[in-house]
Amino acid sequence: MRNFLIFLFLINLFSSAVYAQSSPADLLDLSLTELMDFEIKDKFSSDGSVAISSRWSLEYKYTYAKFRGFRDGTKDLSDDEVLFSAGEARTSKNFKILPNNIRQEAHILNISYAVNNLYFLTLGLPYIKQSTAHVSTVPNYGRFTIESAGVGDITLAASRLFRPSGKHLLTANAGVTLPVGAINKVGDTPRAAGNQPLPYTMQIGSGTYDLIPSLTYLSTHQGVDWGVGGFAKVRLGRNERGYRLGNRYQMIGWAQGKWYKWVYPSLKVKATYWQRITGEDEALNVPGSFPYPANVTDPSMFGGKKLTLQFGTQFNLPGESLQGSKIQFEFALPVYQNLNGPQAEEDFNFSLALNHRF
Repeated sequence: MRNFLIFLFLINLFSSAVYAQSSPADLLDLSLTELMDFEIKDKFSSDGSVAISSRWSLEYKYTYAKFRGFRDGTKDLSDDEVLFSAGEARTSKNFKILPNNIRQEAHILNISYAVNNLYFLTLGLPYIKQSTAHVSTVPNYGRFTIESAGVGDITLAASRLFRPSGKHLLTANAGVTLPVGAINKVGDTPRAAGNQPLPYTMQIGSGTYDLIPSLTYLSTHQGVDWGVGGFAKVRLGRNERGYRLGNRYQMIGWAQGKWYKWVYPSLKVKATYWQRITGEDEALNVPGSFPYPANVTDPSMFGGKKLTLQFGTQFNLPGESLQGSKIQFEFALPVYQNLNGPQAEEDFNFSLALNHRF
């Protein structure tokens, strides 16, 4: 289980809660890596040993993120500062339509298998839902809400465990996302009568094959497991609608206390950088000097930098029938956001997961 655990941690590396103004497809970055994290930290004992007692791991995870308010660089902006109204000059940084309350949810099923003591495979199957409330200066659309939902991009990953010495472990991970999630969702927006294509933030998938490599180091000392790692998500080509979501890069450090038998508290620090969208979906534009009716339709208003603190607790379930099962709760707050804006900023996100090995 040693390698499997590491594999799980590596997968945690990809997992980063960097939402801000982004596609719901990026919610999945939180999934597979967290699964690895569960297994590794649970089995990496104080003497540095890790034993594989089961080959399979099944996890259900629920993730929720909320965005409210706007930011341009590091400056906070009110709705009034970003919403264009009659009597003021129209610019590239004010808009007739404003998504001012965004909620993203993901239900994710992760399945992992330990091929042997060194290699592990993982499959991630997501279902994603988003609800966005808007304010607008367009007649008959003063306030309205749009929702989208569906199966997201599937993730496949493989990991290799290395053991430099004693209480030190290193894992290398390579994965790919399959563009299963829809990028053609439509809804009733102020852009025109009837249903039209929804903006990038309302599409369920990326529409591209994405590579997800990562590298993680893990150690333990006096009842504390800790680790550091790096993760990337690299998009390949453009999708059928003519754009590519921005690449994402992340560094993460974490520590988890194992002083108690059933409860393991943890702390993570995540630094993330993600890029603007390349290309654009021209169906989102309107005629005139200002083609973007909302900030979420402007490809340049995506991407940025973020530092997040994440607090968590793992509960190991007692009882022979539940042996190997655990529940984990994590709550994350951004402490620094520098966004290409005006862009919706993240308020918080949290996740709840149930993991079982067999």
